[in-house]
Amino acid sequence: MCLAHKNANLLVTNKLAISFRQRHILEIQVVSPKCVSSTKKRYEETGTVSDRSRSGRPRKLTLRDKNYIFREIRKDPTSSDQKLATDFNSKTQAVRISNNYY
Repeated sequence: MCLAHKNANLLVTNKLAISFRQRHILEIQVVSPKCVSSTKKRYEETGTVSDRSRSGRPRKLTLRDKNYIFREIRKDPTSSDQKLATDFNSKTQAVRISNNYY
């Protein structure tokens, strides 16, 4: 989220700004009308301007898991992905993907 959108979010969540019309908010902040209207609508529906949770499959590996794998690869670059998978107790394919991004 860019600075202009953050400022628009702050302005929309301000109790006084809720009574403002979009035109007044646009005059104060340099943001698109779509940004103001969607932020205001999201605030009215959910009571917050933070992003909604997205649907979909959760990630297989967390950032902590990836860091562990990268550390192991740095220690021993010749280690196989199957050995890492058994050490990590994960599927080989997930380790192989992380190994490719190293």
